[in-house]
Amino acid sequence: MDDKRRINWGLLFLFSCFFPSGTNYMYMGLIKRGLAMMCGFFLLIFLISVTGWPLQALLGMSLVVYFLTCIFDGFNIRRRILSGEVVPDGVHDVLGSILSNKKLTAAIIVVIGVLIVVHVLGFVATLVSNFLPVIVIGAGLYILFRRKGPQ
Repeated sequence: MDDKRRINWGLLFLFSCFFPSGTNYMYMGLIKRGLAMMCGFFLLIFLISVTGWPLQALLGMSLVVYFLTCIFDGFNIRRRILSGEVVPDGVHDVLGSILSNKKLTAAIIVVIGVLIVVHVLGFVATLVSNFLPVIVIGAGLYILFRRKGPQ
């Protein structure tokens, strides 16, 4: 293959729009970037499935933005490759730009922390609500059958 790889616009469109995010990068030969983006895509789907209503809506919107970003970035990378630019295979440029922006990095850490706390609190609330009848019946039996001291 020559330096300017031939990347079919139609196939790139097909891989970008109708397959999980990341396959478009793999089609262009950027395997590491494609796998990283695909892992992020499936991680968002997993988080949507384990969180509750308000976070599901936020993560759902994030998934749409993520998907569209992969589509437009894929076409941008195609343009760069066809113009002769060497595009590195990896997410170092993406991660580097995120980590250099301290506010964005802090916001990502806070969102991940909130997701973890909400998930743990939701699990505890579910556990308590499931065992609440047992606790109430146990407390009632204790009050009913407890030994009274001398009167």
